[in-house]
Amino acid sequence: MLDKINDTIRQCLNIRKTFSNNRKNYFSIDLNDTEKKILEEIKKNGYYVINNYYDKDKCNFLIHEVDSIFKKDSKYIWKDKVEADF
Repeated sequence: MLDKINDTIRQCLNIRKTFSNNRKNYFSIDLNDTEKKILEEIKKNGYYVINNYYDKDKCNFLIHEVDSIFKKDSKYIWKDKVEADF
């Protein structure tokens, strides 16, 4: 799993580095197909989903951890009218 995380971080850093070095010439950046897909999804949705990054058990564990933190430190959580937290 750490290899997946490292590869993902490496791809994101590569995209960031490439973009930072070519801000003025954004459309001339030479990205591979995977990097283009990631960038388009981020531009479209504001995030990118890596399918099957974690298995169901790991996801449930992380959800439980985040919910626990929100309950424990609820004074630091801001909620809007529909109870979406930030």
